Amino acid sequence: MSSGLQSDREQDPVRPYCTGSIAPIPFVHSSCPEDFRVEELPEGEPGAGQEDWTHLWFEIEKRGLSTAQAVGRVARALGREPREVGYAGRKDTMGVTRQFLSLEHVDATAVQGLELKDLRVLATGRRARKLRVGELAGNRFDLTLREFPPERHEELKRALSQLTREGLPNFYGPQRFGAGGTTLRMGSLLVGGDWRAYLRAFVHSHHGPGEVQESSPVASLLAALDSDQRKDWRAARSLTAELPTSLVPLAKQMARRPLDLESLVRTLPRRTKALHISALQAAVFNRVLDRRMVQPGGAGRVLPGDLLVDPWTGEGEPAPEGDAAAEAQIQADLLQRVPSGPLPGPAAQRTRGAVAEWEGEALRQAGLELEALASLPGGLAPKGARRALLVGPRDLTWEAEGTVVRLRFTLPPGSYATVLLEELGKSRILSQ
Repeated sequence: MSSGLQSDREQDPVRPYCTGSIAPIPFVHSSCPEDFRVEELPEGEPGAGQEDWTHLWFEIEKRGLSTAQAVGRVARALGREPREVGYAGRKDTMGVTRQFLSLEHVDATAVQGLELKDLRVLATGRRARKLRVGELAGNRFDLTLREFPPERHEELKRALSQLTREGLPNFYGPQRFGAGGTTLRMGSLLVGGDWRAYLRAFVHSHHGPGEVQESSPVASLLAALDSDQRKDWRAARSLTAELPTSLVPLAKQMARRPLDLESLVRTLPRRTKALHISALQAAVFNRVLDRRMVQPGGAGRVLPGDLLVDPWTGEGEPAPEGDAAAEAQIQADLLQRVPSGPLPGPAAQRTRGAVAEWEGEALRQAGLELEALASLPGGLAPKGARRALLVGPRDLTWEAEGTVVRLRFTLPPGSYATVLLEELGKSRILSQ
């Protein structure tokens, strides 16, 4: 079994593959960050801009850092808060990635002069507003696969041709749900209103590597969280000098508002809470895609009541019926407008018929209700959206030298390159 790959039969026994007729191909991926390269393709290059525009957009290259870690380093170096930094998409830790960030009221020279470990600034430009999540045209991937059997090159060619022609299942990769599903579990706790358990999980996920050591400041913070005594909460302030920076606001709020769990949840970064909630949405989508793939005609079959979307722009419309239905299926076969799955939310368009029944079942299996999502406090309620069930990789090329294969391709925003690798190895790519 290849490094970075794990059999999915225990965790996900029914997951289908589009390339199921092709036997699993063993290979090693991500033996080093340089084996996974990704470049954001922005909707518009920053350019020089106008001198009076207050937002600086800048492209960075990071190595072995998540987007959150990169944002934190940039913010600290410039004396700003991470929430002030805009970005278009989150990128995994494992890899060398290029992406754009933005910051208002900052000198371009200061940004260009940043010297940070595993991070460098490539270019800057002025814009009139902050960079928003999702504001990109796609991602260009450059992946290196090692220990690839040369005798399997013909099967690789067949698999890539099939995925380009018939579409790649647009699953969310396990990275989306956190190591061991932590992000998904925290989303469930948050939506379910189990504040104390959610806060404990937050502390554990931000305390640093390894287990929480007894008698450590983090252990004392957890003990205070479990306490129903106001004096224990007030004493949390004394821990701030020794706590990780990300936990200091939590300790200060405990001292200010003893026993007020909801106020503590409001103190946590909104981006982090939104990420936890969106993991729940992603889980529902994956369940629906699983269901659609095993239906006659697969995920690309247009059904009455479907909502069709452009995989690259997200623009959509209800599936036509009658004489126009045949044309809609042709467009779906060409991967121009394909059936979509739900990212649940009260404002999302609704499907009809059997499609709506399957989506409702997936929502119930995830233990979710639209009413619970809609009632989330602090502006956390997601509006909801639709996501293409299939995407067609663009500009897909590959080359081989001995047992090393190099793949290059472009995917729409939010699609996972690791899902393509899973189609080759028939195994889950572990979260990085």
